[in-house]
Amino acid sequence: MLTFQIEHFETIPSTNTELKKRAAAGASEGLCLIAAEQTAGRGRYDRTWVSPPGEGLYLSVLLRPNVAVEHLPLTALLGAVTVVRALHRMSEGRPALSLDIKWPNDVLLNGKKVCGILTEAGFAEGKLSYLVLGVGINLFQQTFPPGLMFPPTSLKLEAPDLPVTKEAVSHAFLAELETVYGVFVQTPQQVTKEWEQLSSYATGKTVQINTGKHIVAGITQGLRADGALLVRLPSGQVEPVTAGDVLPPEAG
Repeated sequence: MLTFQIEHFETIPSTNTELKKRAAAGASEGLCLIAAEQTAGRGRYDRTWVSPPGEGLYLSVLLRPNVAVEHLPLTALLGAVTVVRALHRMSEGRPALSLDIKWPNDVLLNGKKVCGILTEAGFAEGKLSYLVLGVGINLFQQTFPPGLMFPPTSLKLEAPDLPVTKEAVSHAFLAELETVYGVFVQTPQQVTKEWEQLSSYATGKTVQINTGKHIVAGITQGLRADGALLVRLPSGQVEPVTAGDVLPPEAG
């Protein structure tokens, strides 16, 4: 059972960077850093995550799961599942939110990116020592920097009637994380199954994925046990993709 110790910052370079330092120094599982602003926020592949003051939820949690290293890729899926569950939790009794997960862990609202997730791990003697789960959720933004790869949005733009506060969203996220994480450490593959239930990208989706080496184009066929996305190519061959960016439809 997770016990959260929450620290708040008005401004910080990066909650993930700070928490990795704390983790290496022996901080306890459940330490959670929440910032009103990040001046050096990071996303996947060391991209900049723009974190203007008071506009989003910028949160990182320290986890120390006792799981095999081969299950580590599933932690990215865990973060996305938790965010979707949290937003559904907040919208109970209201019109359902149109949420989706773009592989592996971008949360979409009405087809636009509302949340990014960055997981970073530390190892000791070949074993997983800690995992930092970082989440950036766009709450109130109404304008965004130009040149973003996937169209962005915020809860304010897509669900203006939802009673959104940083406190409410962080509370919902941590409550759902306790449940999802508890399942993960007992049965890691259950997270894969739930991801597939929550994501339209799991099966039957026509996609193009930039792996950094080449473009994989085809139709998705579900997840492999390690979280890789299986893509059926025009040739009929099924290719597992372990890392990459799903390109927006217009990129094709």
